[in-house]
Amino acid sequence: MSFRDFLREMRASGLLGRASKLVRSERYEDAREVLRRALDLVPATPGGRTEPARFSARIMLLKVQSQVAAKLNDVPLATRSIREALPMWLESGLPQTAKFQTMIEWEAWARQYRAWAEHRDEP
Repeated sequence: MSFRDFLREMRASGLLGRASKLVRSERYEDAREVLRRALDLVPATPGGRTEPARFSARIMLLKVQSQVAAKLNDVPLATRSIREALPMWLESGLPQTAKFQTMIEWEAWARQYRAWAEHRDEP
């Protein structure tokens, strides 16, 4: 990883903190914009796996973005975020322990949301 990459990931991490504060204040539209800017700083890498810092930043940004989009009823953005983040989480090999409880809870929510989104237009 280059120093430039490191600085981008640090900036993205700072934006994640800002977005989280906006979410706590229920300023979801502002949070969505901050998350979009942050995700632009840590683009997806072709082929999946990436450096741990980039992986961590990207998956957490996608996690929060999926939840924010759901709050805003932006189903396409929520499902795109889930479609990218869920496989990252499942393929990460990280243990299903209390240390990762927020991701475990998000996984359950994401699966339910994705199922709802895929069937919401059915009669």
